[in-house]
Amino acid sequence: MSEWLCIDVGFTNTRIAVRRQGSFGPVMQVRTLNAWADRRLTANQRRDRWLAWLGEELQPVLASQPGIARIGLCLPGPVGSDGVIAEANSLWGEADDPLTPGQLAERLGRPVAVLNDLVATSICHGSDPGMAGAQTVLVLSVGSGIGMKLYDCETGRVVLGREGLNGEIGFSVVDETPDAEQTIDGSLRGTLGLYASGSGFARMLRRAAVAQPQAFGRSQLAGNLRRDALDIAVADRVDINAAAIEAIGSQDDFSLQILQRSIDYLARSLHIVILFAAPDRLALAGGFATSIGETYRAMLCAALAPRLRPLYSAQRVDALVGLSRYEGMDNLIGLARFMDQGPPAVGGAARG
Repeated sequence: MSEWLCIDVGFTNTRIAVRRQGSFGPVMQVRTLNAWADRRLTANQRRDRWLAWLGEELQPVLASQPGIARIGLCLPGPVGSDGVIAEANSLWGEADDPLTPGQLAERLGRPVAVLNDLVATSICHGSDPGMAGAQTVLVLSVGSGIGMKLYDCETGRVVLGREGLNGEIGFSVVDETPDAEQTIDGSLRGTLGLYASGSGFARMLRRAAVAQPQAFGRSQLAGNLRRDALDIAVADRVDINAAAIEAIGSQDDFSLQILQRSIDYLARSLHIVILFAAPDRLALAGGFATSIGETYRAMLCAALAPRLRPLYSAQRVDALVGLSRYEGMDNLIGLARFMDQGPPAVGGAARG
């Protein structure tokens, strides 16, 4: 069997592993390049910088393992059924033109297959033997970003539009108040991702610390940040969330209250998707949600239940939502299964 190099690019971390004889070798994790660090750059320049960084990270692996025949890549943002990455991507902004698998192959020196990261996650969960008997599985990923896809178990395919635009729940507007959260460049305002993603949660924590200084000062979160010599106003969101997730594990009231707000925003959009799609199962994935674990799943079920009555009882909601058991390997596993079966026909959906 050929050796394949599988790459899962996230906003925060990038995971790289060689797939050989049906199993993965050691997984290398590196911090994803922040192409936005220099705001003077154009989107095209940020994308070029990201491509150069990716090539540098992969070069030692490719040089030391010449048997690697193909590269599989999954990343956030819209990816067409032909593997073309849309011009606009949160990793670099809105470039002048899309990025094709052929261009990636020229850069990396191997044929490249490309998937949206949620498509890869959905292939992993939708084809899970534990989903036997389900006709459809809704896969929700709550990580640095947020998104979802629907997997059709009967046809073995992710339900995927030609341009890969479906499932981008993070763009749904959940806050239209004057002080709604917005991105630095103002391009997004009041959208779900600014509240319910891991990045959004860190943003909400910063705002709450200013609005409720006494409650924050007494919190376990504040104690964790002091211990780590971090200031919530300027600390990296990854460090803030690590401190908050630890505090949540200790049942810190302040952190749990902000998490509840974040999950309530998610339920506002998610319950509509559930009512429309009526999935048999909902797989909860993504680094942020799974790091919190059962507490997150239980809080999400509690937020969904009153919104789904009378069609869904609380017990049915609890049975519907399951937590990923793949410990962050979802995307790499789904990507590998996609490469095992080959690319889909143009205009079709990704196969699981």
